[in-house]
Amino acid sequence: MSQLDSALEPDPREAGLPRWVQNKLERLRDSARIAAREVEYADRRAEEARLATLPAESDAILTAASDEVPIGLGKEPRVKFRPNAPDGKYIEVWLEHDVVWVRGPWGLVIHPYSGNVAKLTSA
Repeated sequence: MSQLDSALEPDPREAGLPRWVQNKLERLRDSARIAAREVEYADRRAEEARLATLPAESDAILTAASDEVPIGLGKEPRVKFRPNAPDGKYIEVWLEHDVVWVRGPWGLVIHPYSGNVAKLTSA
């Protein structure tokens, strides 16, 4: 029996209370049990989200230029970059079978920079 279950056990003295008070107390206990289940579910989902974003467990890792803390993006992520385009268009990047794919709403031009760096611009 959990600590919450034991705290929600009816007190024997409640038998001497009016019926409407007993009913109200039981409804409050039910609400507390439901809230406890919702908190437990939220905690479980938060832990799943935390595990999904661990760099070691992710197919892709995000780091901001000003932040050295890597954030995993989970399995098979797709990243959308929105340049200053007023129409809301974006460039999508994903990894598939060890190949980086890039898709944009307009033509893309690859500018080799060095042996292991390239720059993409719109055509």
